[in-house]
Amino acid sequence: MRLCSLKSAALLGLTGLMLTAAGAAQAQAGVASCAKAKPGSLDAWLCKDESLMALDKKMAETLSAAEPIAAKEKPPMLKAEQRGWGTKSRDECLKAADAAACLKLSYQRRIAELLATYALMPPTAKANYQCGSKPEDVVKTATFATDPPTMLAEYDETASVLYLKPGAVGTSYAGDQVSFFELEGQAKIVWGPGSPEWKCRKE
Repeated sequence: MRLCSLKSAALLGLTGLMLTAAGAAQAQAGVASCAKAKPGSLDAWLCKDESLMALDKKMAETLSAAEPIAAKEKPPMLKAEQRGWGTKSRDECLKAADAAACLKLSYQRRIAELLATYALMPPTAKANYQCGSKPEDVVKTATFATDPPTMLAEYDETASVLYLKPGAVGTSYAGDQVSFFELEGQAKIVWGPGSPEWKCRKE
């Protein structure tokens, strides 16, 4: 998940889609295209797996809920980044050894990301972490009971959605470019590729 500048969005936006009528039809194409689905295609996988079909429907519903919020982003980012998810994550699953499992995880992570990014559900907790000597050196976080669980982290006009990494000790979340680990109010945060590890304390 890339970092997103909050200056370019109305909210802590990272990804999504402006769900037009055509987009909504495409998002639910599995239902309409089962009779003509080609072997190995996305429609074929959706049509033969009820759990994947349900996730496809939930994706469309989530995108529809995000649309009015996403419309406030400047510049609009949702449509292009949803297409990016489709080609770089979802469609790549069709090449995987276990395509069904890959598709399920891809859909789940994407839906969770949208729910957190656009605050489509209330957070379970919020916290601030002081990561330096200056008052502005603060990472703000909000966690969500999505599936999988997510954290929306904000620092210096940028934001990132992270996913929970189950572990025996402490609490750990990670995305493509940001990682977060906390134990007893002390956190270690890496913000961006090649960045040093910050030692932060919970306020």
